[in-house]
Amino acid sequence: MHAVGEPMSSASDCSVRQHAHVNGLCLLTFDRDYSELVFARAASPPPANVYLRQGPQPMTSFVATVLTLLADA
Repeated sequence: MHAVGEPMSSASDCSVRQHAHVNGLCLLTFDRDYSELVFARAASPPPANVYLRQGPQPMTSFVATVLTLLADA
């Protein structure tokens, strides 16, 4: 799992989406702009673009939930 926050902290949404597409990475995001890039602008999608909505909770709790869901898939 890669986190954009550190190596690409100032990257644009287009750059992040392109990085995911080129490297075959799934995109998990709280930012709904990525769907617009793929559907409205016809940009090449990554293997998966998952838009997440959640209430306030610690990131460690969120990561544990996502890992559990992926393990059950």
